[in-house]
Amino acid sequence: MPDTEVIVEGNVRGSSIDWLAKDITLEGSGAHVKADYLGGSVRGYAGPGSPLVLPGIGPTEAFEETPKALVDAESAGVVDDDGDRIDCGGACDLPGVGGSFGGRGSYPVQPTTLPGSCRYSEAREVYGSIVDPFEFGSAGGWGFRAGRLVGPPGAGGGRVRMVAMDRMRIHTSAKVSADGQVGSVRSGQSTIAYGGSGSGGSISLHARVFYSDGLITADGGCTIYSGCGAGGRIAIVSGRSLDRL
Repeated sequence: MPDTEVIVEGNVRGSSIDWLAKDITLEGSGAHVKADYLGGSVRGYAGPGSPLVLPGIGPTEAFEETPKALVDAESAGVVDDDGDRIDCGGACDLPGVGGSFGGRGSYPVQPTTLPGSCRYSEAREVYGSIVDPFEFGSAGGWGFRAGRLVGPPGAGGGRVRMVAMDRMRIHTSAKVSADGQVGSVRSGQSTIAYGGSGSGGSISLHARVFYSDGLITADGGCTIYSGCGAGGRIAIVSGRSLDRL
């Protein structure tokens, strides 16, 4: 049994957080374990719940803001999940679909209301473990306007696994989160051009004795301008849970 005690009083941030200790304590209003994309050129993960997968981008690979595959896709037209070109003429202005994970991402508009030549990429199926989730959330889909990819989409949430061989305490105002990112739009683009939001990620908490009066979230991102990301997965496994210390 590890004899380490982990005490978090400030912010801990990363895309993948995996701890094993004797005791784990988050205390104080500043304690926040946050799993999300880390910014910079990497937008997040095109996971198995991402609604639009393009040639050259695998389902679990990180993708950049403007990778070559996206530039090529812009010149060649928009492609669907199978790599087939979608005929999107000037009348097709579609915001992105939300990413899936614990549920399916949403569409910003019902597909039946779109012009006949326009269609969204399908929202992906749910995936991942229920009892011990440790998968990344999935990014939303790119929007398209006049046959060109626009957005960009929001990244999926990260993943957190914390295992305490004895006690885990998450005190009042402390937080554990793996939330998806809201889809956005590049400067100068119409709100029609928003990318879909990412799904929530994974939180898996294991302890012999578990106590929490804090906040634990794996929410999908959401905006009125595009599809919302689905919620992620949260699992709490404990031999004994306390409602007070």
